[in-house]
Amino acid sequence: MNLQLDLPSVRDNARLDILPWNVPTSAYLHGVDPSSPLVSASSQDLEDGRRRSCASAATRCSGRIRKFTSHLDEADVDAEVHEEPGMFHVYPILMPWSDAGRRTIEAAGTFVPQPAAVGDRAEAAPGAAGAA
Repeated sequence: MNLQLDLPSVRDNARLDILPWNVPTSAYLHGVDPSSPLVSASSQDLEDGRRRSCASAATRCSGRIRKFTSHLDEADVDAEVHEEPGMFHVYPILMPWSDAGRRTIEAAGTFVPQPAAVGDRAEAAPGAAGAA
């Protein structure tokens, strides 16, 4: 799981995704080899915490995402994957109003622990007592 663009999804999903044919990984790599463990999510410490990924079945990165998801399963990491068919790379950011974008954002919202209610925070805040 690195930034090498060598899985079939890069080619197979080219006509479906908004990523260009030569996915610009150099901006992320800053001269680091794309096969380096430094840029591999799988070589990082996966023991601490939960993981969530969202993806599109049509993104050029879907092969890498599925490979990483399998790695999480094998490592027995508490992980959740949300995949939307037919959507492109970063669809929840570019189209948050779409049905797929809404489902993805809502699913992320249920995954992330919610903060205390506003009233609870105000009561717990320093100097909150006596404030009117």
